[in-house]
Amino acid sequence: MVRLSGFEQATRSPQPRLAAATPTLVELVQQRSSPLAAPCLEGIARGAGFRVETSRAREHEFILALEGEFDLYSGPELRSELAALRLRQARRVIVDLTATTFIDASTLGLLVEALEWLRSAGGELVLVCVDSHLLKVLGLTLLDGRFAIYESRAHALASHPPASLRVSA
Repeated sequence: MVRLSGFEQATRSPQPRLAAATPTLVELVQQRSSPLAAPCLEGIARGAGFRVETSRAREHEFILALEGEFDLYSGPELRSELAALRLRQARRVIVDLTATTFIDASTLGLLVEALEWLRSAGGELVLVCVDSHLLKVLGLTLLDGRFAIYESRAHALASHPPASLRVSA
């Protein structure tokens, strides 16, 4: 152990603190320094090579259309949109991958995380995907067994919503 003199202790800079690896939900929603970081429910978030469009289909049901390449770079915007949907108490989210050209493990992780919180709230997250490469990735990662996958947005919208969304007659 090294002993420091009073002067050395007073002038020694404190050890830098490491930033939290994952921001909290509140931090994500409060990040409004750029238009890409702010949740844009029923709007569009864009970045270089990707676009996220969120629209409301029905009460507590939203469509999240992903266009372009989704990787670590686009992750913060996608995470922000999913956090906004959680705050809006979404019970059903349809993720449309029709115009998605690339998806990496970090993006799949965000979708699985969203699937888990929706299921814990009695909801569901479904995918719309016809691209053979994306379907292969979902199959290789065994995620094709965790997500309901539809061939079109119309089919996903026509599928039966969970009991918590059904209207009683």
